[in-house]
Amino acid sequence: MPMEMTFLPDRVLEVVGSMSDFILSYALALAATSVLAVALLEAWKSVWNTRERFHMRQLHKWISQAQVPGNLTVEGGPGGGGFHDEVYRQIVLLTTGQHLDRRDTMEMIRGDRFELMPSSALFALELERMLGQIQEAADVVLANPTVYQALYRFLTHGAGEADISKWFAESTEVPEADADSRQDIKERVDAFSRLNKFVKRRIDSLQITMSYQWARWNQTTAVVLGAALLFASLAYIEISSSGWALVNPLTWLRIAVASLVGGIVAPVAKDLVTALKKVRQNG
Repeated sequence: MPMEMTFLPDRVLEVVGSMSDFILSYALALAATSVLAVALLEAWKSVWNTRERFHMRQLHKWISQAQVPGNLTVEGGPGGGGFHDEVYRQIVLLTTGQHLDRRDTMEMIRGDRFELMPSSALFALELERMLGQIQEAADVVLANPTVYQALYRFLTHGAGEADISKWFAESTEVPEADADSRQDIKERVDAFSRLNKFVKRRIDSLQITMSYQWARWNQTTAVVLGAALLFASLAYIEISSSGWALVNPLTWLRIAVASLVGGIVAPVAKDLVTALKKVRQNG
């Protein structure tokens, strides 16, 4: 018995090594599938302008969800469509320098199709750069609320009404340099500071939401595409070896489960391969 126990660690290492070789081979296949799925996904996004259309849909949703201020007066009337369309036109103006006429409405950015032109260049940017352009536009709006009234009321929607009204009414006034006006100057500066921070948080929230949704879409699509590729590969192998007529429903179920599990694991297979290779080298 002691003699057999002496060789037990070696036998354990042999078993673990065999398991490691099997897992490494399987992980390599999953990693290759993941690379192919990502390549196909990137090609799809490039051909169909998926990212640009996603940006358009999200901006359309962000603008359309805002309520119409009751005391707003913009050219064309205070109706819902008039307000939201004017917000969109002012965003395009301040981010691309392109003037849109009243025929250009938010229906243009519902995401059905994307055509690169100066007025839509904003949506072709990466998410961080796109939101950076919107943030710069917001700074211009806060400095000139009476010029961009619709966008000002949209960006400050949800902030204190007293701050919104005070800064809108007094942003262009030049305060008197006397002791009596110091309190008024302080209140005006405080109102602007609160509005500025509030608008930044709104845009930050939009960026976080869009980034999360875009990442989830990419991850889900990659998993589904990877599972489909694995299913096609396993089905081809099974049919080639056994023939179509000999593949029973249980085999199809096994292939489907293996494909689903493989599709979920495929995105992390590359890290698993790297870790297993390090273990083997150190061993």
